[in-house]
Amino acid sequence: MKLKALVATIWALDIIHTAFLWNDLWFYLITIFGQVFDIDTIQGIGPETVPGAIVVTDIVVLIVHLFYVHRIFRFSHRNYWITTPVFILIICEVVCAIDAVIMPYRYQGVLTLLNSGYTWIFSLGFILAAVSDIVIMGVLLVLLWSSRQHSLSLNNVIDQLILYTFETGSLTAFMAIAIMITWLTEQRTDIYLSLFMSFPKVYATALLGLLNTRYRLRRDQGSQSGQGHNTAIRFAQPVCSSESTNPPMSSMQPTEASTGIQHQHINIDVAKSVWIDEEIGTGV
Repeated sequence: MKLKALVATIWALDIIHTAFLWNDLWFYLITIFGQVFDIDTIQGIGPETVPGAIVVTDIVVLIVHLFYVHRIFRFSHRNYWITTPVFILIICEVVCAIDAVIMPYRYQGVLTLLNSGYTWIFSLGFILAAVSDIVIMGVLLVLLWSSRQHSLSLNNVIDQLILYTFETGSLTAFMAIAIMITWLTEQRTDIYLSLFMSFPKVYATALLGLLNTRYRLRRDQGSQSGQGHNTAIRFAQPVCSSESTNPPMSSMQPTEASTGIQHQHINIDVAKSVWIDEEIGTGV
Protein backbone atom coordinates (compact mmCIF):
# COMPACT_ATOMS: atom_id res chain seq x y z
CA MET A 1 0.00 0.00 0.00
CA LYS A 2 2.84 2.39 0.80
CA LEU A 3 4.51 1.66 -2.51
CA LYS A 4 1.26 2.29 -4.38
CA ALA A 5 0.95 5.66 -2.66
CA LEU A 6 4.58 6.42 -3.53
CA VAL A 7 4.05 5.57 -7.20
CA ALA A 8 0.81 7.57 -7.34
CA THR A 9 2.58 10.58 -5.83
CA ILE A 10 5.42 10.37 -8.35
CA TRP A 11 2.94 10.11 -11.22
CA ALA A 12 0.94 13.09 -9.97
CA LEU A 13 4.04 15.23 -9.53
CA ASP A 14 5.29 14.24 -12.96
CA ILE A 15 1.99 15.31 -14.54
CA ILE A 16 2.08 18.64 -12.70
CA HIS A 17 5.69 19.19 -13.74
CA THR A 18 4.79 18.45 -17.37
CA ALA A 19 1.98 21.02 -17.20
CA PHE A 20 4.42 23.64 -15.91
CA LEU A 21 6.80 22.85 -18.76
CA TRP A 22 4.01 23.23 -21.32
CA ASN A 23 3.17 26.63 -19.87
CA ASP A 24 6.82 27.69 -20.03
CA LEU A 25 7.16 26.53 -23.63
CA TRP A 26 3.97 28.36 -24.61
CA PHE A 27 5.29 31.57 -23.08
CA TYR A 28 8.73 31.39 -24.71
CA LEU A 29 7.70 30.02 -28.12
CA ILE A 30 4.29 31.66 -28.62
CA THR A 31 3.64 34.60 -26.30
CA ILE A 32 7.01 36.37 -26.59
CA PHE A 33 8.03 34.97 -29.96
CA GLY A 34 10.56 37.34 -31.52
CA GLN A 35 10.84 39.53 -28.41
CA VAL A 36 14.49 39.01 -27.56
CA PHE A 37 14.60 41.26 -24.51
CA ASP A 38 11.69 39.46 -22.83
CA ILE A 39 13.50 36.13 -22.85
CA ASP A 40 15.44 37.23 -19.77
CA THR A 41 12.29 37.79 -17.73
CA ILE A 42 11.23 35.49 -14.93
CA GLN A 43 8.10 37.03 -13.52
CA GLY A 44 6.64 37.56 -16.99
CA ILE A 45 5.83 33.87 -17.22
CA GLY A 46 3.89 34.02 -14.01
CA PRO A 47 4.84 33.36 -10.41
CA GLU A 48 3.35 29.89 -10.56
CA THR A 49 5.38 28.47 -13.45
CA VAL A 50 9.16 28.70 -13.11
CA PRO A 51 9.16 28.60 -9.29
CA GLY A 52 6.40 25.98 -9.45
CA ALA A 53 8.45 23.78 -11.75
CA ILE A 54 11.44 24.17 -9.44
CA VAL A 55 9.30 23.22 -6.43
CA VAL A 56 8.02 20.07 -8.14
CA THR A 57 11.57 19.19 -9.20
CA ASP A 58 12.85 19.56 -5.65
CA ILE A 59 9.98 17.49 -4.23
CA VAL A 60 10.57 14.62 -6.67
CA VAL A 61 14.32 14.63 -5.99
CA LEU A 62 13.68 14.70 -2.23
CA ILE A 63 11.22 11.78 -2.38
CA VAL A 64 13.58 9.63 -4.44
CA HIS A 65 16.55 10.45 -2.22
CA LEU A 66 14.58 9.62 0.92
CA PHE A 67 13.53 6.33 -0.66
CA TYR A 68 17.18 5.50 -1.25
CA VAL A 69 18.08 6.55 2.29
CA HIS A 70 15.41 4.18 3.59
CA ARG A 71 16.92 1.37 1.53
CA ILE A 72 20.36 2.17 2.92
CA PHE A 73 18.90 2.09 6.43
CA ARG A 74 17.37 -1.35 5.79
CA PHE A 75 20.37 -2.80 3.96
CA SER A 76 22.75 -1.64 6.70
CA HIS A 77 20.58 -3.35 9.36
CA ARG A 78 19.45 -0.02 10.82
CA ASN A 79 22.95 1.38 11.10
CA TYR A 80 22.59 5.07 11.95
CA TRP A 81 26.30 5.73 11.48
CA ILE A 82 25.91 4.96 7.78
CA THR A 83 22.47 6.47 7.22
CA THR A 84 22.80 9.75 9.13
CA PRO A 85 25.62 11.33 7.04
CA VAL A 86 23.69 10.61 3.83
CA PHE A 87 20.53 12.08 5.35
CA ILE A 88 22.36 15.23 6.47
CA LEU A 89 23.77 15.64 2.95
CA ILE A 90 20.25 15.49 1.53
CA ILE A 91 18.96 18.03 4.06
CA CYS A 92 21.70 20.48 3.01
CA GLU A 93 20.66 19.98 -0.59
CA VAL A 94 17.03 20.71 0.34
CA VAL A 95 18.02 23.96 2.07
CA CYS A 96 19.78 25.16 -1.08
CA ALA A 97 16.78 24.08 -3.16
CA ILE A 98 14.41 26.14 -1.00
CA ASP A 99 16.58 29.19 -1.55
CA ALA A 100 16.50 28.49 -5.31
CA VAL A 101 12.69 28.66 -5.15
CA ILE A 102 12.69 31.99 -3.30
CA MET A 103 15.21 33.74 -5.58
CA PRO A 104 12.96 34.04 -8.67
CA TYR A 105 10.43 35.99 -6.58
CA ARG A 106 13.07 38.52 -5.56
CA TYR A 107 14.50 39.27 -9.00
CA GLN A 108 12.73 40.18 -12.23
CA GLY A 109 15.28 38.77 -14.67
CA VAL A 110 17.86 36.06 -15.03
CA LEU A 111 20.73 38.50 -15.55
CA THR A 112 19.72 40.44 -12.46
CA LEU A 113 19.76 37.20 -10.51
CA LEU A 114 23.18 36.24 -11.86
CA ASN A 115 24.61 39.64 -10.93
CA SER A 116 23.14 39.59 -7.42
CA GLY A 117 26.05 37.72 -5.83
CA TYR A 118 23.87 34.84 -4.62
CA THR A 119 24.82 32.46 -7.39
CA TRP A 120 27.05 30.53 -5.00
CA ILE A 121 23.90 29.13 -3.39
CA PHE A 122 22.85 27.63 -6.72
CA SER A 123 26.37 26.33 -7.26
CA LEU A 124 26.37 24.71 -3.84
CA GLY A 125 22.96 23.16 -4.48
CA PHE A 126 24.02 21.61 -7.79
CA ILE A 127 27.26 20.33 -6.27
CA LEU A 128 25.39 18.77 -3.34
CA ALA A 129 22.94 17.13 -5.75
CA ALA A 130 25.79 15.52 -7.68
CA VAL A 131 27.60 14.45 -4.50
CA SER A 132 24.38 13.01 -3.03
CA ASP A 133 23.77 10.82 -6.07
CA ILE A 134 27.35 9.55 -6.09
CA VAL A 135 27.37 8.86 -2.33
CA ILE A 136 24.00 7.07 -2.41
CA MET A 137 25.09 4.91 -5.33
CA GLY A 138 28.41 4.08 -3.67
CA VAL A 139 26.88 3.18 -0.30
CA LEU A 140 24.23 0.96 -1.91
CA LEU A 141 26.84 -0.84 -4.00
CA VAL A 142 29.02 -1.50 -0.95
CA LEU A 143 26.08 -2.78 1.10
CA LEU A 144 24.84 -5.03 -1.69
CA TRP A 145 28.32 -6.41 -2.26
CA SER A 146 28.77 -7.15 1.44
CA SER A 147 25.38 -8.90 1.57
CA ARG A 148 26.43 -10.95 -1.45
CA GLN A 149 29.36 -12.36 0.49
CA HIS A 150 27.07 -13.39 3.36
CA SER A 151 24.25 -14.86 1.27
CA LEU A 152 25.56 -17.25 -1.36
CA SER A 153 22.07 -18.55 -2.21
CA LEU A 154 20.97 -15.13 -3.51
CA ASN A 155 24.07 -14.23 -5.50
CA ASN A 156 22.18 -14.13 -8.80
CA VAL A 157 19.53 -11.76 -7.44
CA ILE A 158 22.07 -9.54 -5.70
CA ASP A 159 24.22 -9.38 -8.84
CA GLN A 160 21.24 -8.08 -10.79
CA LEU A 161 20.53 -5.53 -8.07
CA ILE A 162 24.15 -4.38 -8.09
CA LEU A 163 24.06 -3.94 -11.86
CA TYR A 164 20.78 -2.02 -11.82
CA THR A 165 21.86 0.14 -8.89
CA PHE A 166 24.99 1.10 -10.79
CA GLU A 167 23.01 1.87 -13.96
CA THR A 168 20.33 4.03 -12.33
CA GLY A 169 22.81 5.68 -9.97
CA SER A 170 25.10 6.52 -12.86
CA LEU A 171 22.17 8.00 -14.80
CA THR A 172 21.09 10.39 -12.04
CA ALA A 173 24.68 11.21 -11.08
CA PHE A 174 25.62 11.94 -14.69
CA MET A 175 22.59 14.23 -15.02
CA ALA A 176 23.47 16.09 -11.82
CA ILE A 177 27.11 16.48 -12.89
CA ALA A 178 26.03 17.77 -16.32
CA ILE A 179 23.79 20.40 -14.70
CA MET A 180 26.58 21.41 -12.33
CA ILE A 181 29.12 21.78 -15.16
CA THR A 182 26.79 23.78 -17.42
CA TRP A 183 25.83 26.05 -14.53
CA LEU A 184 29.43 26.75 -13.55
CA THR A 185 30.63 27.33 -17.12
CA GLU A 186 27.61 28.61 -19.09
CA GLN A 187 25.42 30.50 -16.64
CA ARG A 188 24.26 33.05 -19.22
CA THR A 189 23.14 30.55 -21.85
CA ASP A 190 20.37 28.82 -19.86
CA ILE A 191 21.63 25.41 -20.98
CA TYR A 192 21.64 24.34 -17.35
CA LEU A 193 17.97 25.31 -17.07
CA SER A 194 16.94 22.98 -19.89
CA LEU A 195 18.76 20.12 -18.17
CA PHE A 196 17.41 21.05 -14.75
CA MET A 197 13.81 21.05 -16.01
CA SER A 198 14.21 17.43 -17.12
CA PHE A 199 15.78 16.44 -13.80
CA PRO A 200 12.61 15.03 -12.16
CA LYS A 201 11.90 12.89 -15.22
CA VAL A 202 15.23 11.13 -14.73
CA TYR A 203 14.62 10.54 -11.02
CA ALA A 204 11.06 9.31 -11.59
CA THR A 205 12.27 6.92 -14.29
CA ALA A 206 15.03 5.58 -12.04
CA LEU A 207 12.65 5.01 -9.12
CA LEU A 208 9.88 3.36 -11.14
CA GLY A 209 12.43 1.24 -12.99
CA LEU A 210 13.82 0.03 -9.67
CA LEU A 211 10.35 -0.94 -8.45
CA ASN A 212 9.63 -2.77 -11.71
CA THR A 213 12.90 -4.66 -11.36
CA ARG A 214 11.93 -5.70 -7.87
CA TYR A 215 8.66 -7.22 -9.06
CA ARG A 216 10.41 -8.90 -11.99
CA LEU A 217 12.93 -10.52 -9.66
CA ARG A 218 10.16 -11.67 -7.34
CA ARG A 219 8.21 -13.14 -10.28
CA ASP A 220 11.27 -14.95 -11.61
CA GLN A 221 12.03 -16.43 -8.20
CA GLY A 222 8.39 -17.47 -7.80
CA SER A 223 8.36 -19.22 -11.17
CA GLN A 224 11.54 -21.08 -10.26
CA SER A 225 10.14 -22.16 -6.90
CA GLY A 226 6.96 -23.42 -8.56
CA GLN A 227 8.91 -25.87 -10.70
CA GLY A 228 9.34 -28.69 -8.19
CA HIS A 229 11.74 -31.54 -8.79
CA ASN A 230 9.91 -34.89 -9.02
CA THR A 231 11.82 -37.97 -7.94
CA ALA A 232 10.34 -41.41 -8.46
CA ILE A 233 11.46 -44.12 -6.02
CA ARG A 234 10.63 -47.76 -6.68
CA PHE A 235 10.36 -50.27 -3.87
CA ALA A 236 10.45 -53.97 -4.71
CA GLN A 237 8.86 -56.11 -2.04
CA PRO A 238 7.09 -59.44 -1.89
CA VAL A 239 3.33 -59.44 -1.76
CA CYS A 240 2.28 -60.53 1.70
CA SER A 241 -0.97 -60.85 3.57
CA SER A 242 -2.53 -57.67 4.87
CA GLU A 243 -3.77 -59.40 8.00
CA SER A 244 -0.39 -59.77 9.66
CA THR A 245 2.76 -57.76 9.37
CA ASN A 246 4.87 -60.76 10.46
CA PRO A 247 3.58 -63.84 8.61
CA PRO A 248 4.75 -67.31 9.70
CA MET A 249 7.73 -68.88 8.04
CA SER A 250 5.51 -71.35 6.20
CA SER A 251 3.78 -68.54 4.42
CA MET A 252 7.15 -67.26 3.25
CA GLN A 253 7.70 -70.30 1.01
CA PRO A 254 7.88 -69.34 -2.62
CA THR A 255 4.62 -69.79 -4.46
CA GLU A 256 3.35 -68.65 -7.76
CA ALA A 257 1.64 -65.69 -6.12
CA SER A 258 4.58 -64.70 -3.98
CA THR A 259 7.28 -64.97 -6.57
CA GLY A 260 5.92 -61.98 -8.40
CA ILE A 261 7.41 -58.59 -7.61
CA GLN A 262 5.02 -55.66 -7.25
CA HIS A 263 6.42 -52.20 -7.99
CA GLN A 264 5.11 -49.29 -6.01
CA HIS A 265 5.77 -45.73 -7.20
CA ILE A 266 6.18 -42.92 -4.73
CA ASN A 267 6.52 -39.37 -6.04
CA ILE A 268 8.40 -36.93 -3.86
CA ASP A 269 8.07 -33.27 -4.74
CA VAL A 270 10.96 -31.08 -3.68
CA ALA A 271 10.09 -27.39 -3.94
CA LYS A 272 12.69 -24.73 -3.30
CA SER A 273 11.13 -21.37 -2.46
CA VAL A 274 12.95 -18.06 -2.29
CA TRP A 275 10.98 -15.03 -1.13
CA ILE A 276 12.22 -11.53 -1.78
CA ASP A 277 11.40 -9.04 0.94
CA GLU A 278 9.64 -5.76 0.20
CA GLU A 279 13.05 -4.14 0.34
CA ILE A 280 14.97 -6.45 -1.96
CA GLY A 281 17.75 -8.27 -0.29
CA THR A 282 16.58 -7.83 3.29
CA GLY A 283 15.08 -11.26 3.67
CA VAL A 284 14.78 -14.71 2.18
